[in-house]
This record gives sequence, C-alpha cells and structure tokens, in this order.
Amino acid sequence: MKKKSIFLTMFIGALILGSCQKKSEEVATPTLEVAEHNSTLIAKHTWIGCGACGAWAFEQFANSIENNPNEVYIAFKQGDIGEFANQAIYDHFQAAFEIPTATPTFHNNLNADIDISTAQSAQEAAGVVMNANYTMELDGDKIKLHTTTKFFQTSEGRYRITPLLIIDNIIAPQAAHPDTTNTRHKKVPVDVAAPIGGVTEPSYDGYLIASGDIKAGYTVNLECEVDRDPSWATEDISFAILMFKENSDGSLEFVNAFTK
Repeated sequence: MKKKSIFLTMFIGALILGSCQKKSEEVATPTLEVAEHNSTLIAKHTWIGCGACGAWAFEQFANSIENNPNEVYIAFKQGDIGEFANQAIYDHFQAAFEIPTATPTFHNNLNADIDISTAQSAQEAAGVVMNANYTMELDGDKIKLHTTTKFFQTSEGRYRITPLLIIDNIIAPQAAHPDTTNTRHKKVPVDVAAPIGGVTEPSYDGYLIASGDIKAGYTVNLECEVDRDPSWATEDISFAILMFKENSDGSLEFVNAFTK
C-alpha cells in the first residue's frame, strides 16, 4: 500500500507540474493604462502640386504642432509621395466627412466648419466618452500594434477605432516649398493596421470594438499589424488611433483621437 501511495503521489505531482508548465506558456494579452483625456484631431487636406499648400499652409500646420503639442495631427496628402496609400486615405476621408475639395483645407475633429478652440470646447463639454493607448513592435517587414480602448462614460451604440499608420519625414516634392523636391512631409497617414486573424481587408472606417449598452470602465484590446517599409526610421513611425461612433445610417461621428 505504501508503494502504491508513493507512485500515486508522483503521478499526481507530474500532472500538476505539466498543468503549471502549460499555463506558463500562455501569455495573456496585456491591458494598457488609458488616460481619461480628450485630444483634438487637427488635420489638413493638402496636395503636393498646390502652391499655397507648400507656402502658408505648410507653415500654419507646423505652427499648430508647435503651439498645441498635445493634440493629434494628420496631413492627408493628395499626390504620389512614395507608392504608399496616402492618396486612397485622402480620398476616403474627404468623401466620408465631406471635406471641401479645395486645397489646402484645414479641419478639426474632421469638421471643416469649426476652428481648433471650438473643437476643443465641444470635447470638453461632452466629457471623455472613450480613449485609447497603444504599443508597437517592429517585426521584420511588419509593425505589430497592440491597442487598448477604454470607455469612461456609460454609452449605447456601435463604436469603432481606426489605427492609422503615420510617417514623419517622407522626402517628396512640394510645390512652392523652399525645399521643393526634397521637402520633408510631416504626419502623413500611409496605411491602416488590420486586426490579426479574421480580417482580410484593412478598413479606413475602422473596426467594431463595442456595440449595444456599454458600461463605464469597459475595456477592449485589439491586436493589429501593418506592412513596414524598410526606408522608415523607427523614430518616424507612429499611429493615430481615431475613435468613432457609428450612426444608424452607417456614417461615422468623431469621438476622440490618440497618438504618442
């Protein structure tokens, strides 16, 4: 009986050890800290062949970045600046949010009819509905993106996030800019990251992260990836996480934006 007891104890111990080893290999998706904070999206639609875009508009955009460093900036670019998706992104957001076709056109929170202070005031009055955070990892020819989105208000509806890949310092022509053919283009969206698994096409309208009755404090993680061009310096790569509420007609209403 004592011998059987010893063998039984050893067998149970092996099962427990095997179970512990298996669990140690399973790494849970981390939930990132998300600040209860709104950021205004300050953007422009611009064209590399536009003289005004390379003159006063280029300077105005640079001044905005310097004077409002805690906001999110995007320069939607029309024209070929290096075989990226900048033209498709430009076309999509111009049509989806009815941005005027004239270049340059500045808009705040994807609304060309309001200035920066009005956009900031509207967000302050609404409070923080949701916000996001992200980490990224450069993995060969891919960029792996991990996002956490958190709701700070009890909400109802369908909510989406669009993780736009932003590149700084793309060297390309710009009419009327002092550097002409060697202009450094800032904050250019060149692609959108797509969720890993189950999604075959990336979407500029973003990805559904919450639907129905959503309680304050609800968080959701999303793992994405996007192709990486070898010419991009690590310090020039970032993401603008755009957060939207989807209306009943399928249109999107801007809620918040995050970058770092």
